[in-house]
Amino acid sequence: AQPLLAFGQVILTAALLGLVGVGLWLTSMIRAMFQGYTPAIYLFAGQLFIAPATIALMLRANGTLPSNLLTLNVLELSLIGEAIFISLGLSSRVALLRREKRAVEATLESERASTAERLVRAQEEEKQRVAADLHDSVGQSLLVVVNRLGRLAKGEPKPDAVAEVATDARGILDEVRNLSRELHPNQVLRVGLASSLTDLSKRLFADTGIEATVRLDPEIDTALEPEVKVHIFRTLQAALVNCLRHAQASSVQTMANRLNGSFEFVVADDGVGFGDASTAPGLGLRTMTERMGLIGAEIDFSSRPNGGALVRLIVPANG
Repeated sequence: AQPLLAFGQVILTAALLGLVGVGLWLTSMIRAMFQGYTPAIYLFAGQLFIAPATIALMLRANGTLPSNLLTLNVLELSLIGEAIFISLGLSSRVALLRREKRAVEATLESERASTAERLVRAQEEEKQRVAADLHDSVGQSLLVVVNRLGRLAKGEPKPDAVAEVATDARGILDEVRNLSRELHPNQVLRVGLASSLTDLSKRLFADTGIEATVRLDPEIDTALEPEVKVHIFRTLQAALVNCLRHAQASSVQTMANRLNGSFEFVVADDGVGFGDASTAPGLGLRTMTERMGLIGAEIDFSSRPNGGALVRLIVPANG
């Protein structure tokens, strides 16, 4: 730098930069120590060995201190002390990282256990629902068929009695098929997500007085993996069942659209809403959130009292 600046200016600039660096270092160290960061205390103590050694070297050079074993080796001794404290600081840092790792692992294990417990509870609730449907719907329908067959067996003639029994039997068969589809949506893998959602909406809201509309992008069946489509079907199924049971809505819409490199799925109704989505009881929102987390998708719940509810999924497309 001497061709551009005088030597004194170079030295002054270097000194000023050095002072700025030392000031920043001291500030960060002191702040870390006040925050209780133990490794910073060791590192700060280690650095303090250098300043006295430098002063001792300067005093020995101008004759203020005598030349003896201590003053001749003061720099080496200070470096040894610095190395010891830096080693202690690094050891403290490693111990701190290990404690943080154990804390994170404990938190993750607790979350995994909690998630597994909630999923098992959701499965048990689903089993209870299916058992209740079998008892209330299929069981009662079978009882009607048994009674009619019993009257036929006793020789009690009735016009079209056999046809009525056949009609009841077909109705029972349809109910069993519907329950089977709900237990494991093979139709998603067989006929596709779009057709399955359309059929689900028709079956759920038939004869309910609720206007159900479905608008789905046909690309969802080619752009999503089979497992992903099953999870989406289950989540939207839960959302539609919630609309049917809790929303008191007059209309519900199911939509799917391409959104940049993802797909957006929406279930919206004009019902009473459900207040705070994080505390809404009995709606299975947490299970729906966890199911979307399994496929790397996002889920959002929004609701206004007497203004309807909306469930929105953002699912990444393949590739």
